[in-house]
Order: sequence, then structure tokens, then C-alpha cells
Amino acid sequence: MLAAHCPSAVLCLLLACTALTTAAAAGSSDAGSGRGSWRKPGFCGNMDCPEYTVWQKNFDFQVREYREAAWVAVNVSGVRYELAVKAALPLLSQYFWGANKEGLRLQETVPLVTHYRLDVHPHTGERRTYSVFWFIPYEYQAEPPEPSHPALWLYRSPANATMFVRMFGHHAREWRVPSGVLVASYNHPSKHHPHLPRRYHHSEVWMRGTFNKSAPPPPAR
Repeated sequence: MLAAHCPSAVLCLLLACTALTTAAAAGSSDAGSGRGSWRKPGFCGNMDCPEYTVWQKNFDFQVREYREAAWVAVNVSGVRYELAVKAALPLLSQYFWGANKEGLRLQETVPLVTHYRLDVHPHTGERRTYSVFWFIPYEYQAEPPEPSHPALWLYRSPANATMFVRMFGHHAREWRVPSGVLVASYNHPSKHHPHLPRRYHHSEVWMRGTFNKSAPPPPAR
């Protein structure tokens, strides 16, 4: 899932935390278009996506601070990453197509974020559990419609959440996804768009952390 020159996803994420050598402008957002002061990055295309501020960046690493955001989510257990996303998409898509208590049809957004953890069951041993989240459109962020399907649930990610982000231009793969991190796919989630422009082929790994905004950036090497 991460760049080919990284021997492991964990190492790449550690590098994201330690090898950021160029400071972004304080309080700046990614280049692009959006609403208000938020400048939407180009890899979001014309779709709504979570708002964030870039505090540091270097090549394909970034330190971001995310604003509070609403998501619709579903849990999937006992399958590989790729199969978990395939199993989650039909349920999440129904919510966007009107399977909510208000009967609203929502505009599709990006990203689709998957959280993976490896649980140890006392009798059956290891079990993989995935939570798959789809970003709610800007229009309904304040009051998202309640899901009709009992397996779906609404989640609000906290404000000022710091993420160390590793970006790459292809799809995630199971063997490169370490437990406990978040995988954000900006590839258009709709199954009705099988042939996508190259700009949609953008995925990320997010690792939660803390960042001292007042500290100077490390010296360039």
C-alpha cells in the first residue's frame, strides 16, 4: 500500500513522523477549491471531502489537523481488507441513495476510510475487524440523516485531530495494512464509475498522533 521503497508500512509511518523536513505555511490548506477559507485539494475532484490544515509536509508525507466531521459507518468482521470494503460498499451506498430515515439522496463524497484492528478471541484466536466510514456531504454535516439499516451508524470525528499522512497513487493491499491505522481511499467509491481518470487514483494511510505547532521544523538534509 505504501511506496515500493519502504520495507514496511510501519516504517513508512515512522518516517512520516520523523523525516518531515519542510514546513508548510502555518494554518495553510491544500491547494484547490472549496467552501469559505477551506481550499479543497485536487485529489478530491469535484466531491466534498474532510476539511483539514497542513502543518508540515515533505514529498508525500503530511502532518494534518482535521476539523470535526460526520461520517456514516459499518463494521465488517472476518474478511480481508479488499473484501471488507466490497462488503461495506453496498450498505453505505444505499444510505447515500436514500435508505435513511429522511429519504434523502446524498451527493457522493470522498474518501472512504477503513480502520482495521486485529482482535484475539479467547476461543477462536485471531479475528479481523474493519470499520468502514464514508464522509457525509457538507450540506448535511451539521445534521446527517439517520441510517435506515440497523448495521449502519453515524460517527463524528473529533475536532483538531492530528494525523500523520502517507500518500500514494494506487490501491491499498491487505499485506501492507498494519493493524490500528486508517486507510483513506479517494478513488471514486461508486460502482457505476469503473473507468476513472488518473487523478482519482489517490489513497492515504493516516496515523493518529500529536504535533507541536510551535516547534521549529527539523533542518533540511
